[in-house]
Amino acid sequence: VFNKFEQLDICELYLFLIQKIHDEICISIPMNNSISNLNDEHNYKIAFYNDFKYSNIYRLFQGSYIHIIKCLQCNHITKTFEPFILISLDIEPDTSINDLLSKHFMTENRNNDNWKCENCNCNCQYSKTKKIWKYPEILFISLNRFKEIITKNMDNVKINKSLELVRNYDLQ
Repeated sequence: VFNKFEQLDICELYLFLIQKIHDEICISIPMNNSISNLNDEHNYKIAFYNDFKYSNIYRLFQGSYIHIIKCLQCNHITKTFEPFILISLDIEPDTSINDLLSKHFMTENRNNDNWKCENCNCNCQYSKTKKIWKYPEILFISLNRFKEIITKNMDNVKINKSLELVRNYDLQ
């Protein structure tokens, strides 16, 4: 499967193995197209991403994000869902896993790009938030140790004895 002398990091190998196991044991799932609430929308979108196939490996290792974009002109909110198998965090000096997770999920205000609000049709400022909608039973966190392609980041990271993973949503 892999080429001789091909560089492969642990995350690529992990994703490859999870996908291969999923492909071998998955079953097709029938989906009802009626969406009456956010959980129905979530289930449909994640099933769509997974080609309407389900496996126990995905039940264990796959979580899902909710992406929330809020127009700061008219306050219109757009929500989309996306599955994940791992959370990849960029390392910073003198920090902990909890700090890195907090930064990863921090709301950012953006402007001056090509985004346009679907409600007011304005190219304006907006806030962008990513949160975990569904936690996997087994969460895989990767620490990115490379600052650029070849420069390794050797900063220390405090490994917390426990992580506080809270599900709190302000979808307004």
